[in-house]
This record gives sequence, C-alpha cells and structure tokens, in this order.
Amino acid sequence: MPSRIRLLDEAVANQIAAGEVIERPASVVKELIENSLDAGATRIEVEIEQGGRDLIRVTDDGCGMGRDDALLCLERHATSKVRSAQDLFAVRTFGFRGEAMPSIASVSEFRLRTAEPGAVGGTELLVRGGRVESVREIGVPPGTQVEARRLFFNLPGRRKFLRSPATEYGHIEHLVRVYAASHPSVAWRLRADARPVIELPATESHERRVRDLFGEPFAEALVPVRSSGTCAIRGWIGRPGIHRASRADELWFVNGRPVDNRTLYHAIREAFRASMPRGRHPVALLFVDVPSDSVDVNVHPAKREVRFRDAESVRAAVAAAIGRALAGGAPDAPPSPAPAAPQIAAATPPEPPFPHTGQPSNFFALSPASAPRQIPVEIPLPLHVPSADPAGETDSPIPPDAPPAKLRVLGVAAGSLIVAESEQGLVIIDQRAAHERVLFESLVRQRLGGAVASQQLLSPETLELGPREASLLRRLAPQLRAAGLDIHDFGRNTFKIEAVPPFVSPGSAPALVRDVIADIEKSGAPGARRHLDDEDILRAICHRTIHSGESLKGPEIERLIEDLHRCDLPYTCPRGRPTMILIGSRELRRRLGRAG
Repeated sequence: MPSRIRLLDEAVANQIAAGEVIERPASVVKELIENSLDAGATRIEVEIEQGGRDLIRVTDDGCGMGRDDALLCLERHATSKVRSAQDLFAVRTFGFRGEAMPSIASVSEFRLRTAEPGAVGGTELLVRGGRVESVREIGVPPGTQVEARRLFFNLPGRRKFLRSPATEYGHIEHLVRVYAASHPSVAWRLRADARPVIELPATESHERRVRDLFGEPFAEALVPVRSSGTCAIRGWIGRPGIHRASRADELWFVNGRPVDNRTLYHAIREAFRASMPRGRHPVALLFVDVPSDSVDVNVHPAKREVRFRDAESVRAAVAAAIGRALAGGAPDAPPSPAPAAPQIAAATPPEPPFPHTGQPSNFFALSPASAPRQIPVEIPLPLHVPSADPAGETDSPIPPDAPPAKLRVLGVAAGSLIVAESEQGLVIIDQRAAHERVLFESLVRQRLGGAVASQQLLSPETLELGPREASLLRRLAPQLRAAGLDIHDFGRNTFKIEAVPPFVSPGSAPALVRDVIADIEKSGAPGARRHLDDEDILRAICHRTIHSGESLKGPEIERLIEDLHRCDLPYTCPRGRPTMILIGSRELRRRLGRAG
C-alpha cells in the first residue's frame, strides 16, 4: 500500500505555524515590538495603514543584524535566545521560539532592513508569501525595520475574517500602550494612516509614563503598590470605589511580560473582596517579578499565559501587597484586610443557621410599608407557580380567565425586595428589575416618537477611553445621541458629554457611558452584526442607571406596581431577569411541613 502520510511543504508548514502565532494585525505588531525590545532598542516606531491590514511597519534602533543573521532569522526555530532545553526554564527575553519572523513572512509581502552599529552597510530582504525574492546590501541606520504589507494576502479565508480597520486599529493602539506602560525608558511613536497617535519620549519616571499614557484623571485614582522579596510586586491599583464593568483596565506584567493569569486575577479579587461590588473589576497596573526559573512562559502559542511553579505563594504575596496598599492608601474607605496565608485551624462544631442572640435578625428584616393595604392592580401574576420539590407536582399554569390579582403589600425585605400577599400566595417583586422594565419601556416609547428627552449640562463632562472603547463609542455616538446622551469626539480618545437624559445625574455621566460601552463590548453585539438595535443601547443604559437604592415607602411601592402593570412585558427586566415571583400558598404550607 502506498504511504498516505507525507511531509508538508515548508511554505504550508509556515502558514500553519502562522495560524497559531499570527491571529490578527495586532499579533504581528506584538511579535515585532518584542523583537525590538529584546534587541535593546531605546526608540520604537510603529506605523500602520487600514488597521494593519494594508501595512505594518516597525522600526527600532536596536542592535540590528548582519547579512547571515538576517537570512537565518527567516528559518523556523532559528533564535539567538535559547541554546538548550534547559534555557526554556530561565527565559528572560520576550521571544525564544524563533517562529515569529518566518510566520509573518509566510502570510504577507515582507521586507526586512537591518544594520549593526558601526557596520559599513546594511541588508535588505524582500519576501513574498514565504519565498525570498531578493537580498541586497543597502545603506540604513543601525537597527531594524520590518514591514509587512497585505497581511494574509495568500490566505483569503483568513483575511476575510479580519475585523474592520477601526477595530483592528483599536487592538494595535491598546497593545502599544501596554508595552509603553511597562517600558518607560523607551521612546514610542505610533502613526495610523499617516496620523500621529502616540508620541512618548523616554523617561526614567514610571509614574510620568502612566500619566502621559492614561491621563491625569486615571493616574490620580491610583494607589501605589510596593512589596519586595522573592515575589516582588510594584505598580498601582485603583482606589476602592474605582472599578470597571470589564477587565480592560486591569493590566498584569510578569518579569516585564504582559500576561493573562488566573492566579493573579484571583489574588486581586481576594484583596478587593470587601470593597468592590460583585461583577465589577478593579483598575490595576501591576508588575510581578519572580526568579525566571519559577515561571514557565512556554505554555501558550502566543506567549500570553504563564504558569507559576508555586502559584499559591504568588497568590498570597500579591493579595497581601494589594491589601496593604488598600489599607494605607484609602483613608476615606473601609480598608480591605490583608489576606493571610491559609492556616489549618482546629475543628469547631458548626454554628446553628439562626443563632439566638436576643436581638432581632437583620438578615431578612421586613420593613413595614406604612399600613398594609390592598392595591387592586389588574396585572396577572407569573404564569407558573414554582415548586421547590423536584419530586413534587408539576407547575400548574394560572388560568387565562383568572380574576385580577389584588396585592396587599406587607413590606420590604433585604432592602429592595417588595413583599406582597395575594389570594394565590406570596408575591416578591424585585424593586430594581421592576424599575428597569418601567424605565426601558418609557425610553422605547420616547425613541419611537423621535428621540429620548435630554437636558444640557451647564458644564460638559469629559471622558477618556482606551482605543477599543473609543472606537466603539465613535460608532455608537449617533444612537447614544438619540437615546439622550449627547457625546462629541474631542480628539485623542477624549470625548465631551454635553447632554444627558433627565434621570441621569450629571456627575455620573462619564461612569454611565463607560459602563454602557463595556456592557455592549462584553455582549459581543458589535462583532455579531454591523448595526446595533436602538433597544440594545436603551437596555444597557437602563441596566447601568438603575441601582437598588433605598427602600420604597407605601405610595412609592403602589406607583411602581401600577407603572409595571402598564408595561407591555411586566414579568421580566430588559435583560430577561424576573421582576417578580409567586410562591404559592400550597408551596408555603409544604415548606413549613403543613398538610393540605
């Protein structure tokens, strides 16, 4: 039988390797920046066109290469950074596999210009789709310039899956900012479509670099973190009360390398556990320095993830350092206790679930909503009576011709749960979910009539965003304007908020816009379709505007229930959570062990 297994052609093998290393234009920029840093560059310039789809050019003043090394760097697994397998466990450089340059050259029209300091001339290589077309000597300054044009020109399927130029540009700008934040002694420049975007001179002050990159408001909200030892931690965290809806402003570096790592994410959440709402993410720019032989950087094709040899000790050290910074840097907020290393405690008998203390429990305190009163609201209750017993009877629907429910409000539990009684049983209404539904349908009706009402701010609010968020906000600005948020581009990822809907307090407008953008970005809607529905915008605004707030009183509860009754879809909030639940009388009796 003839052999069915064969060796792949070198060009095909390089394109397969490129699929692991080169995901998008930002991947090319990442690999080239890391090469420049490994070469000792003190100045790095990145130029792109059409979000990197048409052109990526990275120029540095590093050590450069001679002719032989320039040719050799296009071979797979050719590297100057690793000599033996043992070196993989003590890597201090960004690159070490020797895959980036051949991968980039195999999927682009590639040009390399390089010269060593003191050399009479330099070398230029032209490669198209992995095939070397010319090699010649030229006069160039010391350093290296790599140019990749028409990325994925020979893989139309991959090129088709690239996002819009604005989206790809956002990823590249974010990447340059991340590396610039970790290397203040390097001067950086980013140009997009011949337009200067980032101009950062070299500086010895890391704090100065953070201010230049992210702006004064961001820097003023930070608390320094310092901890020495085998696991050294340095950098900054946001003060308690400063948090985001996504992890975009949580940046981690291990031995100077930007990484994603669950151990570090768990550590910062542990430190913030007493001072951050659930579902929110802290602001952080943190550098963790550990011995190179205690971290494995060879666990991800794009080197985004690392693995610690002793993850538990790293977690404890990071959480303790952040906890100490929070305790000393936030006098106006309750300090977060510094987590201690886990200890084995003596076994103790479990406490009863409701210990008797002689004082009333505040776990489920029921606040009377003035005098109990019947509110005759013609709103059918949820269509199914829930049964908590898996083996019990099947939920039975309420007949369509059932008479309107008459609710007798008993009070407010857990701060924001309205407890009422009806003929069918106990009704619990989520105050926040109900408010969201009422506000959402009001905004939808206004939008159908033209635009949501808004009020001009006496003093416009400014908002600084990251590149990806700014790109998304520019796309959504017309729809946000129709939703009552009048936002204008102020240049360099800064925006002016000039008007807000009447229910938005002026001081909260920047945080609201930031959270709405994060919600939409997290939902994946912008990537799923070109145009977001207006309801998507209104849904995000409602979700971020309504908070649990204070407990309502009798007339306020009555008004909320009546407003909910007038809604087209009163049973769920705009995001699908129930606004109310019914615990049937039979279910209550069963839970209490009463028959019949």
